[in-house]
Amino acid sequence: MGIFNFSKSKKGDVSTINNQAIAIKKQIPNLELLYFSDLPANKIPHIGMGFVINISFIDGSPQIREEEKLDPSTIFTSLPISKIKSQEEVESLPYWPNYASMSPKQRFAYLTWLQDVTNPIDTGYVFTYYYGLERQLLFGDFEKAFNEIIKLRKHHDNKSFQKYSENALIFSSFYNNRLDILLKDSEQASLDRFSNIQLQFAINQNLNLSPQNLISIFKELKLYKSLIKGFEELFEKCVINTLSTEYNSTYFPFGNKFDISKIKTRKEQAFANYSFPEELRYPEVKDILNSKDFKNEITKIFNYSYEELKKEKAILRKVKKDNLTVVEKQKLRLQKEKNRLKKLYDTNVLKKDEYELLIQKLESES
Repeated sequence: MGIFNFSKSKKGDVSTINNQAIAIKKQIPNLELLYFSDLPANKIPHIGMGFVINISFIDGSPQIREEEKLDPSTIFTSLPISKIKSQEEVESLPYWPNYASMSPKQRFAYLTWLQDVTNPIDTGYVFTYYYGLERQLLFGDFEKAFNEIIKLRKHHDNKSFQKYSENALIFSSFYNNRLDILLKDSEQASLDRFSNIQLQFAINQNLNLSPQNLISIFKELKLYKSLIKGFEELFEKCVINTLSTEYNSTYFPFGNKFDISKIKTRKEQAFANYSFPEELRYPEVKDILNSKDFKNEITKIFNYSYEELKKEKAILRKVKKDNLTVVEKQKLRLQKEKNRLKKLYDTNVLKKDEYELLIQKLESES
């Protein structure tokens, strides 16, 4: 009976309303990101039971293959839809929604919203669409689905959706060996996390961590303090200074610094689509973030950087209060840095030759 079946109403026959259904589909962009099924209504299985995935590892890389084509986002064209005048007349969707369980009016609301997914709507509809995008991340057009999720994140700020989608973008980038797109679009996607899976990848690839990576890790470990707000750029400079002092580099030498073979594993939520198997939704990863050696090292970097930030803020306050000249400001900063290095030397963090070399370098640059 056409693409969608509309419920009969007193004001219109089925053929007329079916034309409206066809018109809806024509106005939906990104049809290739959606999943359709023409199964008869009485043949539709319990959603979550008809989707089978096989996972294997080849040359250390995950290989994921789907065997069925039903999940919560699947649009069953045999199910009726019923036209509505506004979203207000439709009940909210339950937790863990799916298209098959929607009422005819809810299906109409959903299909209409798909014409422009930036419009505000009940979060259940966002998740229904999003479940299919997660599937696309693994089995379909990864890059297009990635960008579509970024768009959803910009326009739908529900905390659960933000958390689930951030996890999926991170894990799917790993599964597809596309950390490049994750790094390139992390700011655009508002990705604040730096997770265990990213750390595990960094170790496997012998990669070091940037100051920006460290700041994300500070937040993940709840080290970040409210006093940093408004001084983010200055704090980043303090982190760079700490790295330069401690490791003689502007990066944290992470890739070959830790042996993760003895680090415990933990299950982390990667995907929200509840038709995925448990081992895919909750994969086991090395819990590097909470390993003692890593956490101690990161905490040390944060503490040094935060102490320097407090000194820099004190300098700024004094400059503002005393109206210091540029030269006076530089002298004050130089003295503060000398005091910091002296403290590191006194506490045996710096050796004598390291301390003297850094002092000489400071004086030559002043």
